[in-house]
Amino acid sequence: MSEKVCFPICYGRGRCRVTIYNRTTALPYYRISYQIGSIRHQRTFKTLKDAKAYAKEVSAKLKSDDIISEIADRFFGRDIRCRV
Repeated sequence: MSEKVCFPICYGRGRCRVTIYNRTTALPYYRISYQIGSIRHQRTFKTLKDAKAYAKEVSAKLKSDDIISEIADRFFGRDIRCRV
């Protein structure tokens, strides 16, 4: 028997938040939504298990320092941590 799941499901806090939205009649897939900088990203998955695994992975990546330097490289062309 499957347990009842309340949507939306959130992982992380603040800018590290990844949200899983339930399926709808218009879009019969689970949607993952997260932001990197000011850009919102979305992906869809057929199963909730795959969606949860990917959401945890993305949330962990957003918490790491690698994403900060990646954003700085994209917008400024250099590592922001090198500035004094």
